[in-house]
Amino acid sequence: MTAMTAPEPGVEAPNVLRERAIGLVRRFGRFVRTQPVGALGLVLVILILVIAIFGEWMVRTDPNALSPAFQEGPSTAHWFGTDNNGRDYYSRMMSGGRPTIALAVIGVIFGFIGGTFFGVVSAWAKGWVDLLFQRIVDSFLALPGIILALFLVTVLGRDTLDLIIVLTLLVIPPTIRVARSVALSLLNEPYIEAAYAMGARTPRVLGRHLLPNLLPPVAVLITTSIGSLLLISAGLSFLGLGVQPPTPEWGNLLNESRGEILYAPHLAIFPGIAISLAVFGVNLFGDAIRDVWDPRLRSL
Repeated sequence: MTAMTAPEPGVEAPNVLRERAIGLVRRFGRFVRTQPVGALGLVLVILILVIAIFGEWMVRTDPNALSPAFQEGPSTAHWFGTDNNGRDYYSRMMSGGRPTIALAVIGVIFGFIGGTFFGVVSAWAKGWVDLLFQRIVDSFLALPGIILALFLVTVLGRDTLDLIIVLTLLVIPPTIRVARSVALSLLNEPYIEAAYAMGARTPRVLGRHLLPNLLPPVAVLITTSIGSLLLISAGLSFLGLGVQPPTPEWGNLLNESRGEILYAPHLAIFPGIAISLAVFGVNLFGDAIRDVWDPRLRSL
């Protein structure tokens, strides 16, 4: 008899990694072919993420450095011109993307976690607990997002932590509503009943069997909510309730340009284009993700 030898790990591992890489490339290619508009949105999303992460390293000068070149238009010396204090506008635009994008992304992440948790608890507990959660959610959803954000900022404050809490509270109620709806339908599935019949405890059932099937529809909601948070985050700064000067942020850059728009229109054009492209890209990509994960929503 000939002895059987195990394959060498060093030989098999590269093959497995290569096959996974090829599979990811094929999936991405299929996504580009079937969702070309979503692929455009993905490009814009990657662009704004690059600006948010590496923007401070892409600046030419200190964004708060003053100079005698007041309100100059775009030139080779100042690609986006200068503001009314002579500060390089390209540097302020690159540095100003991080607060806007970071606040929206962090708020979405915390809102996703909190909304999913409370939505599952509401669906599982039922009774008066479910009724209490839904009345609280209804009270939050009764107001438009920007009005609720203005109220919460007035109550909590304007610090960075306060802004994160405000944006998180805007995401949690609709996430609770979606997570609860999906969880209620999943709790009646046979595999959930079978897990309980086999002696599985509630934490294991919820974490092992419910959450994996709950995450895709909730994630679809989150991807389509980032654009709204970007607008609200920039809107709060535009109204003077968000990130405060001299820290550059796209919203407060728009605010500072209001009195100079006739004499230096580039001060409003560049942050306006940046906010529009960011929201446009996120919405396109979110719609594509929604179509891929839940084809039933394509006709809506």
